[in-house]
Amino acid sequence: MFFTTARLTVRPRTLEDLDWIHQLESDPDVMRFTDTPVQTRDQVKSRLRQPLPADSFALVVLDELGEGIGTLSTWRNDKQQMELGFMLASRTWGQGYGSELVRAWGHRFQQVQPGQDLHAFVYRDNGASCKVVERAGFIMEREWLNVDSQLWDRHYRLPALG
Repeated sequence: MFFTTARLTVRPRTLEDLDWIHQLESDPDVMRFTDTPVQTRDQVKSRLRQPLPADSFALVVLDELGEGIGTLSTWRNDKQQMELGFMLASRTWGQGYGSELVRAWGHRFQQVQPGQDLHAFVYRDNGASCKVVERAGFIMEREWLNVDSQLWDRHYRLPALG
């Protein structure tokens, strides 16, 4: 899986991405709205070495200069829904990369997984990511208090084409 947008290149992750992915995932600001704590280098390395399930994607996002600025993943969650997760380096926030990425991935996903809805779960307090998925055409399905995180969670869905 490889695609480009006006400013981004998105490609499968490799072990060569370890250093910058670790930098991304060791940033408390980036990890604040995920269900994963700040990661050590060994944790990131171990995950990069794990094979992915057949219908999952783990991609990296490169900017115009070819520098790693984020990750995007899609996997089948415990409810058998295809779920989207993404994160971008804090230095890139507010520059439209998130909207560009998620909009493009939504279109690409609909091509490679026809008939499948794409789901995103976003904490309400993460207003920027809520706006990103809404701009990409995701529809908010429901909102509830997540008892594990004690934060309000939102379930968004990008309907399948057709």
